[in-house]
Amino acid sequence: MPSLRKIFFEDLGTKALALVLALAIYVHVFSGQERELTFRIPLVISPPPTGLAYASEVPEQVRVRVRATGADLVKLSTRRFSAEVKLEDPEEGAWQRPLHGSDVKFPHGVRPVSVEVLEPRVLNLQIEPLRTVQIPVKLRTDGGLAPDRALARSPEIEPPRIEVRGPRSRIEAVDSIPTVPVQLGPEIPDGEQRVALDLPEGVTTQRDSVRVRLDVERRIVRDYGPIAIERLPPQGDRLEAMWPDSGMVVVSGAATIVERLNPSRIRLLADLRGRPNGEARIVLRPIVPGLPAGAPVQVRAMPDSVSVRLR
Repeated sequence: MPSLRKIFFEDLGTKALALVLALAIYVHVFSGQERELTFRIPLVISPPPTGLAYASEVPEQVRVRVRATGADLVKLSTRRFSAEVKLEDPEEGAWQRPLHGSDVKFPHGVRPVSVEVLEPRVLNLQIEPLRTVQIPVKLRTDGGLAPDRALARSPEIEPPRIEVRGPRSRIEAVDSIPTVPVQLGPEIPDGEQRVALDLPEGVTTQRDSVRVRLDVERRIVRDYGPIAIERLPPQGDRLEAMWPDSGMVVVSGAATIVERLNPSRIRLLADLRGRPNGEARIVLRPIVPGLPAGAPVQVRAMPDSVSVRLR
């Protein structure tokens, strides 16, 4: 028996030529035969008239089935083509239009036999007036500071408000524009940083980020008291008994804030107004003058409530 080497390599040139001829015949036959392929292609929709916007989700792609010669299908597999829809005088409200094979624009030289749009078959759009408004920016955070660290003041956001645009229903549903979450933890950077915006779907703006300043300091905890509990109304002529009659106020926050507080001005209030006769628990309200507006400071009363008996 001839060896395998002799079978495969004897008269190699003739065998190679035969293979090339066979491939050429196959390609010729394939390129002339009609076949079908499915493609996902971009959907291009003309923009709405000035002052209007698409409120519904606009499909980015359509799925089409194309029947063509093998040669044309090979071209489509290597070239970019799309479906294009032009709105004819659209107005505010619902707008619906079937998608047709004639909406598909093919590259030059490609002549398909048939084209069918598979998904979506119908284009449903909601067209609304375009709104431009100023909306505050809201800082989102994730995690927490180390136990011995605290913010010295509320985070500063610049600019605090930004101009956004979008369809009327999208804008009316938004009361603030959030940032991406800023990670709080032991390694939080002190000072200024740029933070990206997390825009709701359908809402646009000319900026992609804002400047945020976080001032982190050493946290301290101070107890103030004992403090005599004041009553509202101050006459207290309905009060038979209250226990305890004094308490403490605990303040936790950045050292530069807590150290400036005046202990003599800190108060504890028990609001008895509108309470029915008999025994009740009244939540105490600590009053700490001197705290900056919006200061990130924790204030609590100890105890948090008192027992009273009213007549």
